[in-house]
Amino acid sequence: MQRLSIIALGLILAMAGSPALAAQDREKETFKVKPGQTLEVDMESGGSLTITSWKKKAVEVTFRHRGGSLEDFEIDVIETSDGLRIVTGEKGFWRNHHGTVDAYVKVPTKFNLDFHSTGGDLKVDGVEGEFDGKTMGGDLELVRVTGFVDLETMGGDITIRDATLDGRVHTMGGDVDIINVSGTLKSTSMGGDVRYDNIVTGKSSKPIEMSTMGGDIDLARAPNGAKVKTMGGDIKIESAKKYIVARTMGGDIEIREMDGRVKATTMGGDVEVRLVGTDDTDRSVDLVSKGGDVTLVVPENLSMDIDITLAYTKRGWDDYMIESDFELDIEKTDKWNYSWGMGRKFIYGKAKIGSGKNKIRIETTNGHVYLKMK
Repeated sequence: MQRLSIIALGLILAMAGSPALAAQDREKETFKVKPGQTLEVDMESGGSLTITSWKKKAVEVTFRHRGGSLEDFEIDVIETSDGLRIVTGEKGFWRNHHGTVDAYVKVPTKFNLDFHSTGGDLKVDGVEGEFDGKTMGGDLELVRVTGFVDLETMGGDITIRDATLDGRVHTMGGDVDIINVSGTLKSTSMGGDVRYDNIVTGKSSKPIEMSTMGGDIDLARAPNGAKVKTMGGDIKIESAKKYIVARTMGGDIEIREMDGRVKATTMGGDVEVRLVGTDDTDRSVDLVSKGGDVTLVVPENLSMDIDITLAYTKRGWDDYMIESDFELDIEKTDKWNYSWGMGRKFIYGKAKIGSGKNKIRIETTNGHVYLKMK
């Protein structure tokens, strides 16, 4: 078993009369491995890890400190039966006083990762394998990677681009950016924005899944459908096919081009959906807002069974109405209905266009409804 001890090496150099490690110095070692093995990393000192690929059947490890010197850290690189293990930590006397030590690692193109850090960033570039782990507060960045991922950060941002990935990524408080990625990758954030651009969900035809507790969701394309949810932000989808299920507790929902069916619900914002395509597939629509306007734009000659309910309360400040390019049967209630506590009156709009194949349901409270023909 080969073992590298930075502390021991520093002591040997000092005893031999060599100069002590300066702040900018690095310590490097190379270990023979087989492609497809695993790099285990435990950054107890809270440092960051940067991994890049090369064509050699070896792992090269380089360390650099931030604060203090490398002599303040316990650093071990240990060969295992399945690859290599790196452990970093601060020496007992200097613990929590001299910053962190970062690791820079080169691995074969096919290599796995098991990563844990108390607060550092992780960047992986050009590697194929399985990526598993967690950092307590750093950013995650995966570039040109292929394989399966299960990574989490407690408070950092996540960026994945130019990749083919299945699995999941999660952040407790940062933003998520997924760009030029294929596969069945699921991303979630507890409080940040989630943005997808140029995503292909692969041969499985699974929908995209995105969620955040308090940020916005921005999805460029969803060719196999999508399920998106945020507790307090806006949802914007540029184009989608098959179906969309979108829900926000307090923001707006905008779907600019929808070739399929839609279910969109917001507790306090506006909803705007534009249907495209022909009448060949299901284009049923269910749009609900508890406090905003609802706009639906449909293709000409779309067969529809329309059912619109507009409720307004005594505290409503506007002269709410249903405005439609199609002839509707309009019914208005005269008396206040107190079934929900606060008095409400209703405006109903109904119609059957063509065969009535596509069910169009729109519901809002204290908002206008606009049904338009493209």
